[in-house]
Amino acid sequence: MSRPLEQIHHWLCWGPGGWVIFLGIICYLFVSSWAVCYKFAYGNLLHMGSGDFFLDEPSVFAKAGALTILVGLGLVRTELIVSWLAMQMRRPKHRLCGWKTVMQSDDYTRSGFYPDVPADRSFRLRFCKYVHTSRGCFDGDRPLADRVYHVTHIGKKCERDQKMRGVHLPLYDHYCHWIGAVVWLDTIKPYLLFLVFMALDALIVIASSIAAMALPARTSGLIYAPVVVLASLIVALLAFDNAWKRWKSLAFENITIQECKEVHASSGGFWFAIAMEGTGQDGEYSWFFRRYGGNPWDLGIRSNIHQAFGGLLDCLLPWTQPPRVRRYADRSQVSDFEMSEHFWKWVEEQRRERRAVLDRR
Repeated sequence: MSRPLEQIHHWLCWGPGGWVIFLGIICYLFVSSWAVCYKFAYGNLLHMGSGDFFLDEPSVFAKAGALTILVGLGLVRTELIVSWLAMQMRRPKHRLCGWKTVMQSDDYTRSGFYPDVPADRSFRLRFCKYVHTSRGCFDGDRPLADRVYHVTHIGKKCERDQKMRGVHLPLYDHYCHWIGAVVWLDTIKPYLLFLVFMALDALIVIASSIAAMALPARTSGLIYAPVVVLASLIVALLAFDNAWKRWKSLAFENITIQECKEVHASSGGFWFAIAMEGTGQDGEYSWFFRRYGGNPWDLGIRSNIHQAFGGLLDCLLPWTQPPRVRRYADRSQVSDFEMSEHFWKWVEEQRRERRAVLDRR
């Protein structure tokens, strides 16, 4: 892809030009509803029937096809709209998490660079990385819980209402300009459902439009040609640029864009502060820092999908939340998010090695 095309692509998908795609989606929904649902399914199949399918009972099968298109597309678009509304209704908010015996940290805190007076008493050993750059962060003295990251863009609506301004959010991935939503812990499920149902919607429209254009005696192909083009563009956009990438990372691998950047910045791992009981003054906890190579929250594809969507009964309901959202900030949990078995074995190994070093002193 040439440099100008890359800039246009970035402006549309990752920049302020996302409103162009949003308007295109609105136009696509209206045009396809008129062309496919009204003109083809309702006007041609449901009322007239068609003998061009070479079936024994053309009118019965034509009406069944019309009902399939109307009901199927109606259900898909209902899911699509509800998913979008669920994303818009969930506002960024800060949740205070207490300290754990194993907590995500960073290289700066490990090296002793942290605020003298933290903004709260959560006793977390991790702070916003932008405090140490020229970019800065006005809430940089607030300790961060596991998988909480700086929100680079939260949308104009949140910026106007300071009560909704969540500067640091758990599982923050990115701000999606073309649907106007922050993708984070509370919106990952409806966001992924929105992507997959948008792609499914476009596929249904393409199939219906091709069927309509194959019946020249009943309808004009010119009506459906622009719908096919619009649907094809949307499928290409979602399937190749958004849906596959975001499903792969957020659903299959359980890792966000911010965490991928952190892995690359720290040479392939995450820093953790691990507590040693009874080794400090008066038997209190003392801490040591170790870097874990890999993704400690990767539980395998099946468990990762369950983390993102919940159980079979509510996995397709965008207004419900999976257990990891409902349990977040619960101080009775061992960790903020479920960690892999390999990670906990690594923690115990690090504690044994640390204890052996202390015993030799």
